Amino acid sequence: MDSDDSIEKASTTQEVSEFTHENKSSSLKKKVPSSDARAYREIGKRLRPIFDDEGLDYGEDPADEDTLVSKFELATKLRKKRIEEVFQCIRRARNVQLCFLVDVTGSMQPRIDDVRKSIDTLIKRLTDNGPYSKTQSIAQSMEVAFVGYRDIGYNNEVLPFTNAEQLKGFLSGIVTGGGGGDVTEDVFGGLDTALNLAWSDECGTKVIFHICDFPGHGDDINSGVRDNYPAGDPKGRTCKELFSRLRTKEIQYHFGKIHSYTDIMIKKFSEVYGDYIVEFDVMNVDKILEAVFNAVSISVAANVAASQRTGGIIRKPRDFTLDKAMPDWASLKELNGRFVSYEFPKSIQDIKGNVKLEWNKPKNATVKIATNPFGRGAERLAYYGKDVTTYVVMDELKNKKVLTKNEDIVLKENLHTGKGMNSVVRYQLSNQMQTIASFLAQKFMKNLKEVGINQTIKFLKIRTLSLINEDASKRYMSCERLFAADAKFVRFTNNAGYRILEEQALAKGVSLEYVQLVISFSHWTYKASNRFLMVVDLEGIIAKIDGEGKTGVLLTDPAIHCTDLTRYLPMNHGPRGMQNFFENHDCNQFCKALGLEDFKGQAYGDPITEFDVKKVNNIRDSVISAVSKSVSDSVATSHKTTSVARKEREFTLDKTEPDWRSLAEMKGTFSSYEFPKSIEHIELDRGRSQRMPSKNPFAKGAERLAYYGKNLPYSKDGSEQKMDEDIVFKENLFLGKGMNSANRYQLSNHMNTIVSYLAQLYTEDLKKKAGVDRTIKFIKIRTLALKIDDTNYRYMTSERRFSGNDKFVRFTNNALYFIPESEAVAKGVDVEWVRLVIAFSHWTYKASKRFLMVVDLEGIVSRIEKTGQIGVLLTDPAIHCRDETRYGRMNHGTE
Repeated sequence: MDSDDSIEKASTTQEVSEFTHENKSSSLKKKVPSSDARAYREIGKRLRPIFDDEGLDYGEDPADEDTLVSKFELATKLRKKRIEEVFQCIRRARNVQLCFLVDVTGSMQPRIDDVRKSIDTLIKRLTDNGPYSKTQSIAQSMEVAFVGYRDIGYNNEVLPFTNAEQLKGFLSGIVTGGGGGDVTEDVFGGLDTALNLAWSDECGTKVIFHICDFPGHGDDINSGVRDNYPAGDPKGRTCKELFSRLRTKEIQYHFGKIHSYTDIMIKKFSEVYGDYIVEFDVMNVDKILEAVFNAVSISVAANVAASQRTGGIIRKPRDFTLDKAMPDWASLKELNGRFVSYEFPKSIQDIKGNVKLEWNKPKNATVKIATNPFGRGAERLAYYGKDVTTYVVMDELKNKKVLTKNEDIVLKENLHTGKGMNSVVRYQLSNQMQTIASFLAQKFMKNLKEVGINQTIKFLKIRTLSLINEDASKRYMSCERLFAADAKFVRFTNNAGYRILEEQALAKGVSLEYVQLVISFSHWTYKASNRFLMVVDLEGIIAKIDGEGKTGVLLTDPAIHCTDLTRYLPMNHGPRGMQNFFENHDCNQFCKALGLEDFKGQAYGDPITEFDVKKVNNIRDSVISAVSKSVSDSVATSHKTTSVARKEREFTLDKTEPDWRSLAEMKGTFSSYEFPKSIEHIELDRGRSQRMPSKNPFAKGAERLAYYGKNLPYSKDGSEQKMDEDIVFKENLFLGKGMNSANRYQLSNHMNTIVSYLAQLYTEDLKKKAGVDRTIKFIKIRTLALKIDDTNYRYMTSERRFSGNDKFVRFTNNALYFIPESEAVAKGVDVEWVRLVIAFSHWTYKASKRFLMVVDLEGIVSRIEKTGQIGVLLTDPAIHCRDETRYGRMNHGTE
């Protein structure tokens, strides 16, 4: 049941097909042992579409772990590249060019005046960033232009793209008139002029907002009104040619409607445009501002959604014609196929652990499908459908009765064609994603009830429909229940930071309480999954929930951001998408009731760095330091960008010193290493072991967790001798095969011993060759082994703890960062020490004859024990080495 067509091969049941439901009998099922081959195939189902989208051949399913890891790494790299391109397109989408295309004959003066009066307010509303719960910046930048047209033979009024002030001045000088003696006007001439403006590739959203009260020339676009050119535009321009140019330039066209005289024209425009043209009622002058605001908002949102298709091979969309009318069901033939749905996962841990979702036994399906789709999204086409499957029930006398369903459904089919685009795997993955979202919504409601809140949020249940076409090819579609015709459809959020504005929600008659409920659900999924995933892109209706009679939110088509970039394609933006959500999120009443942390300003739960800006002259230095820190932190974590996904330990940071009396002593062994005999000898002999107890946690780095500790060693004669030494224990942050083996900690110990030896030689060289008496040392490191049971050990590295008064300084990292001298001075660190540390890296390269270089230098400037001399005491170095198999993940080799 694991191959792509496993659904086709499975036997079916004649029971009525229900949508995805809770797995009430899962505990009774026997667990079938999974082979490696099956596990590889399941991962391959996720990876194959990534390769297909890039025009690459995934090939056969891997037969060994190394090949699978290699494919996984490549898929992750491809997804990261694609996500970066998506965010670049999203940024471009928020750069807006808006052209007003306006009939400037005599009757239009009031509309021109209103555009002039409202342009400041319009741009302010579109570009302002207020508190996110109240108003959201829709546009990042905005340019405006104006094209005013009259009739054939009159000059157009043209203002190229500029700012609001220039537009207001220009509109003040327009004198309306020049109707040409008939009712129709030179619409094509105006549109032609607008298309010839300087539309910029740097602006991802380009909008023409057209306002007129009468149509253009030609019987094909007007309703028989007085027209001096009934055969059409005298210059030979056609709406097909003009709208083809508009499509090529990626301009979105919106129309401000005043009279019904323009209905035929807009219908014709829609046909050649290939999409519905949104019409806004501007008969009343005071509606123009709101109409233009909504038009630009819609365009930006559409371009953000379209950004998901960025990159990869060019996909050809299906040929289709949109038809919003409900079909004549009697004229459509019945199609036979199969429905498949998935059981809920058993736990959130199973979701994170990638435990395969079990699908219910396929059920026979009989459906009718509209010939043309009624809707088009960024990824799929939506068709009206009827489920007319027959099924058997028993009456009160236990007689069998055959019934026919007559349920309105929506069937969704992938918009694009090409290799793998319409495989069953893609539809299965979409089905699984909505099933997971449904399961999480159920858990969310349970959590709400536990804190006394009785609210409902659900997802439409989903099935995958498999059909056999007349030519024996297979057709797959996703199937959901059809929302009622009078239901108000609401897009609450998308997967790129957008959330519905309060004023938009109120205008739609949507209670803000439901908006807050939906947004808090996204926040909750992040917390409940321990920062592994987040359900976003939430849209649906507020309605009576079936079987409950209670009003709630019914959602469809979610997206999921996940730290594993190979899952939940193509809308998964990974940690960056989650961060984008929190940058624009203010915790609301539901977040607070559930005790969700406010992650605004935090990078995935790390403490916020605060800067003192009470004094004005502190602001500049604070900003410079903040940016430097951010860049440094980003670079420091960049070495984790490849390899298989690793699971972090579950932990809670606590910076307070523990109550040592309340902690049990723990006994184990220390291992340390002797210095190498020379730079040419990097073979290390083991030192002696000692015994100790104790531990507790306080900080997180890119690779390790740090715990406060006390060292209570035993003396050589065996008598207990408490020394009360403050130490720091460090443990690898990630779990997984080999991540916490003794070997990993020994290698870290090796590296620290080597750099300590090199620092000693460097200090000697300074004295002998340069007469410089300066000290640079590394904290001594040991490996601690704590015995958990007869076969298992817990390993940690141990080093002396810096005092609370020491100023910790990151001098360099392993990727070209150096502390700016101005920042060092601000920290009270003499620039001489900075230069001493940086010169040490250079010296190691020369002394090792270009074989290695010690980098990633951080620590304190302090009195060195025994000598009493001020020096630099460092910790946690990295080594770049020509032999890239040495010194772990931080070794970037000769580069």
